[in-house]
Amino acid sequence: MIIDELKKYMLEYGYNNLDIEKAIAYSEIIRLKYETLFLHIKDFDSLCEFGYSRKDIIKMTNSFIPLFGLNIESLKQRIKDLKTLGYSQNNVVKMTKQLPSIYSYSIENIKQKIKDMQELGYSYNDIIKMTKQLPAIYGYSIENIKQKIKDMQELGYSYNDVIKIIKQFPSIYSYSIENIKQKIKDMQELGYSYNDIIKMTKQLPAIYGYSIENIKQKIKDMQELGYSYNDVIKIIKQFPSIYSYSIENIKQKIKDMQE
Repeated sequence: MIIDELKKYMLEYGYNNLDIEKAIAYSEIIRLKYETLFLHIKDFDSLCEFGYSRKDIIKMTNSFIPLFGLNIESLKQRIKDLKTLGYSQNNVVKMTKQLPSIYSYSIENIKQKIKDMQELGYSYNDIIKMTKQLPAIYGYSIENIKQKIKDMQELGYSYNDVIKIIKQFPSIYSYSIENIKQKIKDMQELGYSYNDIIKMTKQLPAIYGYSIENIKQKIKDMQELGYSYNDVIKIIKQFPSIYSYSIENIKQKIKDMQE
């Protein structure tokens, strides 16, 4: 029976039994014939020529099961479409590994999202660069994007500040405003004022991506170099990029200055 052959092939491919059950259940929901599902999975191997591994394909289909319903020609066409927008093939592979649902978006919808983002103040190149880092932007509604900008303004940033911050650190779009507020609160408890934090994050937006544990560790590491706690807070207020340096780099800079 075809279903037995399908299950055997998927096991050999690298899927586990639960993965197979989900794929078969999905095919039944959308009334995709087992023969067609079998053919789609076999054809997935031709994606390896673009830079995917079988492990990548398994991970992608597990996180976005509708991929099983797309034929190989549709997937290859999407790669081609994305490349016409300014992405390299490697960019497309990395983006779709992070967000395989991109394969389900029409090129018209993607172009419209780019146009909507341009109207917010981003350049075309900004958007290409941002979506390389955070392809999930293509999955956010323009209303949610506008709301995040508004939420950031309410924290004390100007509109232009927000655009600049997100160009540098697009992951802000993936954070809830509650998480951002909590990071500000955590930083205040370390000894920074609210205004300090707003100013620091304008210079280094990636602060919102650092865990408070890592921030505390960096302060501790600096203290072990001979700085007092207050010294560290004062230094980082003036030069927040220190949070982006490893302690090894900081030690090397000190060594270089001593020579």
